[in-house]
This record gives sequence, C-alpha cells and structure tokens, in this order.
Amino acid sequence: MDLAEYTAKVALLEEARRCEEDEVEEWQHQTKEVQDDLVKTKEELQLVMMAPPPPPPPVYEPVAYHVHENLQEEGTEDSGYSAKLSSEGILDDRNEEKRVTVA
Repeated sequence: MDLAEYTAKVALLEEARRCEEDEVEEWQHQTKEVQDDLVKTKEELQLVMMAPPPPPPPVYEPVAYHVHENLQEEGTEDSGYSAKLSSEGILDDRNEEKRVTVA
C-alpha cells in the first residue's frame, strides 16, 4: 500500500468518525429534550397532586321518579297521558269551498 491509499483510508475513517460524532450529538440533544420534558411533567404532576380535589358533581334524582311521584299525588297514575279533545266549533273540513279560478 502506498501513501495515497493510506491517505484515502484515513480520510474515509475521519469522515466516518465525524458522522458518528454528529449522530452521538443528535442523540444527546434528544436525550436532553426528553429529560427536560420528564422534569416538567413531574413538576406538573406534583402541582396537581397538591391541589385540593374538585367538589363532587351535584347528585340529581332521576326525572322519571318525580313525574311518577307527581302523578300519584294528582291521582292520574296510569292515565296513559291521553287527552280528550272536543270537536266543538270545528267545521267539517271535508266540505271544501267552491273555488273560482280567475283567468
């Protein structure tokens, strides 16, 4: 092997070393970001754990219970909610007026 071949191999090895150093630097940067995120998350978790718990939501009774109760009080239970409609004052709608078409 002559000097030119050694020089070429050395140049290739130096380039490979630079690429590996760049990759190591990138991994270190990503590791630092992950560690920072982890610290931030830990701090947020501690704040949440130290805060008093929110009050429980209000408890509502089911609507159906109140409707049923009111119907029993009014004596209309099991009425089926039907209404009796009066037809007083309603004209027979089957008898249509005679229509005149004006041209």
